[in-house]
Amino acid sequence: MPYIVKVANQNGAWVAVDKKFGTLAQIPPSDVANWRNAGELIYPAIDNDTQIYASPTVSISADGSTVSLSFQVETLPSWWSIETLKNKASQLSLMRRPASVMLSNGALVGTDSTSQTLILGALTGAQAGLVTLPLSISAMNGAYSFSLANLQEAYTAISGAILASYAKLNACCAAIDAGTITTGAQVDAAI
Repeated sequence: MPYIVKVANQNGAWVAVDKKFGTLAQIPPSDVANWRNAGELIYPAIDNDTQIYASPTVSISADGSTVSLSFQVETLPSWWSIETLKNKASQLSLMRRPASVMLSNGALVGTDSTSQTLILGALTGAQAGLVTLPLSISAMNGAYSFSLANLQEAYTAISGAILASYAKLNACCAAIDAGTITTGAQVDAAI
């Protein structure tokens, strides 16, 4: 819905004294001469991670005949931007971490905490001689026989995927702290 703005000439300068959603048809005929169509509110492009829209501002022509409304863009305080960008980096890091790793025996093993616990428990039990090898483990793509070497490979692959994800996150956060990454788009590219 468009905006309308009530204007008044105060000491030779046109000022906005009221603004609201609506059309001039909603204004009483006795007051309609003081109101102007402002059209739609203008939203400039912003980086949602480091900027916000401030209150809309009214621009009035010199003769008071036309008005427009647009949001001004405010840059967030640097500490806020840094925390917002780091939060985005953390979320993207989790979303983009590989969900699974393929092992040499053909098993597709998840990198989630349940899979990590299963593989670590099986590996620890096998190394301590508490379980008989080979173990039949249900992978994401079916049941597979796991030898000690397969368990070690799975643990190394899962850990490697997670550590690589953390390494990207740490590098991105360090760049944010250093001021070389300053926008959400740069975070998106870095993770």
